Amino acid sequence: AEDFKEILEHLWWKLDHALDAEDVYYSALLVLLGLEAEEEVEEHRRRQHEINQRPSRRLRAGAVPRRLQPTFRRALLTDDRNRDGV
Repeated sequence: AEDFKEILEHLWWKLDHALDAEDVYYSALLVLLGLEAEEEVEEHRRRQHEINQRPSRRLRAGAVPRRLQPTFRRALLTDDRNRDGV
């Protein structure tokens, strides 16, 4: 295919004509599911960011010396799901 019109004629329009209503339905459904998944991931990231911005109760209470607070806070925010090597 040398130009856009040839691509349409030799590939896209043939594919378009071969699709039936069920094909179009499932194609649209996949797109919608993908968009929904992206929105869920973004919402999770937003909530995690909000949680990470909140100081812990112990840090607010001053139970940790000020110079150690950044290190302590990072330790509290570290994901511990792999703690047991799983």
